[in-house]
Amino acid sequence: MSLVYDKIEAWALKYGNSIKVKAAFAGLALFEAFILPMPPDVLLPLFMFSEFRRRWLQYALITAAASVSGAVIGYIIGSWFFGILGAKIISFYGFETEFARAEEFFSTYTFATVFFGAFTPFPYQVITLSAGLFNVNFALFLIASITGRTLRYTLGMFLVKEYGLRLFRLISRNFAIATFAFIIILALLEYLGVINIIR
Repeated sequence: MSLVYDKIEAWALKYGNSIKVKAAFAGLALFEAFILPMPPDVLLPLFMFSEFRRRWLQYALITAAASVSGAVIGYIIGSWFFGILGAKIISFYGFETEFARAEEFFSTYTFATVFFGAFTPFPYQVITLSAGLFNVNFALFLIASITGRTLRYTLGMFLVKEYGLRLFRLISRNFAIATFAFIIILALLEYLGVINIIR
C-alpha cells in the first residue's frame, strides 16, 4: 500500500503544476456543468499531496471558472436547443424527477435554486439546462453559479488539503442533513421577507 502511495506522490510532485493536469480539472468541470454526471470532486484525493496542496487555490479557481463556463453553455442549450439536445441529456441520465423539481423551485426561488445546484451534489446539469429552458434571469443565474461553484471547490479542496479525505467524505455522507438545513433556512428567509431579494 505504501508503494502505491509513494508512486502517486511521485506523480503528484512531477505533474502538480502541469498544464495537462490543470486542463483535466478544467475539462471535467466544464463538461460536468451541462452533460457529464461526474464532478471534479473525484480528483480531490490529489490534494493530500504536497505539490497539489501548495496550489489548491489556483486549482479551485480554475475549476470554478471552467464550471461556470460550462454552466453558461448549459443555459444556452436549454434556452435554444432543449428539444434537440437538452431533453436527450436529461432523459439519458434519468433526471426527469430532478428536472420537475427544478421547474417548481425556479418559479419561486431563482437565485437560491441555482446556488443550491452549484454548491451541493445535486446534478448541476439539470439546473443549467432547465434555467435556460425557463429563461430565468441570466444575471442572477450567473451570480449564483459563480458564488456556488467557487465556494464548493475552494471549500472542498481546502478541507482535503487541511484535514484529508475523511472529513470531506463525512460531510458528503451527511448531505441529507445539510439539504434539510438549507430548506429550513430558505423557509426562514421567506418568513422574514428577505427571500424577496433573491427571487
